Amino acid sequence: MFPQPQRRPNSWSDFPDLVKVEILELVAHHDPEVYKHADEDERRMWDDFQRTAPHDKTAMRLDVGKTNAFASVCREWQAFFEAKHFARLTLFPEDLRVFRDIVQGLRRKLVKHVWLRIRLLPYGCVDGECRYPASIATLQYNDEIFTSAMGDLFAALSIWGKSETCSEGLALELCVYSDSDSQHVFMDHNFGHDPYSEHPHLFKDLSTPTDYTDLFDADEVGEVHARHNPSHFWRHGRRRLERLIYEPPEIFYSNMRPGRYYQLCCIFEQPLPATLKELTIYENAEEEFMPYARWLQGVTANLPKPVVCNGAGMEVFKNDKATLGEVIAKASRRLEHLSASFMIDAKDFFNPSICQSLAMTSELLDPDQSPVLINNLLKKAGATAGRMPKLRTMEIWFGKWDSHGTIFRYHNDDRLGATITWQSTWRLAIEPDVIRTWTKTVYLNTRHERFNLDFEVMPMDGTSFPASVLRHLKLKDRVLHPVSYRQVQLIGSAQ
Repeated sequence: MFPQPQRRPNSWSDFPDLVKVEILELVAHHDPEVYKHADEDERRMWDDFQRTAPHDKTAMRLDVGKTNAFASVCREWQAFFEAKHFARLTLFPEDLRVFRDIVQGLRRKLVKHVWLRIRLLPYGCVDGECRYPASIATLQYNDEIFTSAMGDLFAALSIWGKSETCSEGLALELCVYSDSDSQHVFMDHNFGHDPYSEHPHLFKDLSTPTDYTDLFDADEVGEVHARHNPSHFWRHGRRRLERLIYEPPEIFYSNMRPGRYYQLCCIFEQPLPATLKELTIYENAEEEFMPYARWLQGVTANLPKPVVCNGAGMEVFKNDKATLGEVIAKASRRLEHLSASFMIDAKDFFNPSICQSLAMTSELLDPDQSPVLINNLLKKAGATAGRMPKLRTMEIWFGKWDSHGTIFRYHNDDRLGATITWQSTWRLAIEPDVIRTWTKTVYLNTRHERFNLDFEVMPMDGTSFPASVLRHLKLKDRVLHPVSYRQVQLIGSAQ
């Protein structure tokens, strides 16, 4: 007897559940190029779907890349697609009223990530407008835009009950930018683009970045120009806030930098939320902007200093980078994971804590610096680690352009024991005092009397800092937001 040919399904309900899920996933991630390169079985499944789908085929124009309409096909499709549509929401201030009205009931449990993108006023080039700080009137208007948007967002979220939120928690991402940014100094950046809208394959192939250099923003958590009342800064974050990522751009105006230090000192002198476990601070200082920054510091040197913190007196000489490092060190004692890059220096930071991982930058990791100062830094790091019994990984890193880069790493592995690694483009003679300090620390933390000391050469292939060093960090996922990390890779990749 000859085998009976399998009957092809005549309707959507004829498909097995597993096949339905595969088809829906194919619809959700459809790319017009997929069909061209699909094998015979995949094409047959797609053709069957096109023939049996339970709604008007004229509406199935998947090449537009939108799947919103599929949620209205039937309840089965609604449940599948709403779980994807509501998982990550990108909102502008004008969307917040609709967000409040639409995201209700069971839909609130589907929301895992809210990205609020706040557009500030545009600006031009009249009389060099784009090269100077904004006027007081512009700053006040931008403050109103920001404050109103944040108030509307928190008003919408405040009515969500604990049982209505996603069991995995809710991530809130804030972005502040002007459409004019990419038309002036940052002409190679598209700040209005939504990187989350891109096909996932763009995140995979890092070897050919030239086609995608303007897809990712430099403002994942942009500089906030609003004035904060420090005593109320954490009010909206006290309920189950577990991770905070702050990625401001470097301030090009040298006379305004103390203002930022003062504001952040005001903020971090307040108790952090008890639920906060992880803090990431990354001051985005892309080296391609450094020549412009040096010129700008010269032309703005005589501009008046800003008034911050609701007009409170600013102690310019006291509240500097070192003071900020001390304040953050004290505030972070109860955190499990801490990363602070560029805004503060490791030499000003070390303080005992319960951290399991710690990542810091230090300008001392430079071949032109005194070996004595570098060894003192490593010794201080070891002494502090000895008072951090839960520490698993510590990384101190730095570099410059595409010329040099360095990572000093302490890593405690349950199976392999403790390892200290000097990974660099240049050699350092580590002093005996440093070895003795770390030997004591390893014994205190692991009860092992020895540790592995490795010297590794950091390869340099023309990639610019910080991408040249970031890719070698064990803690890179905690140092930078994934989208920001992708952007740093694209900007720093060798041409």
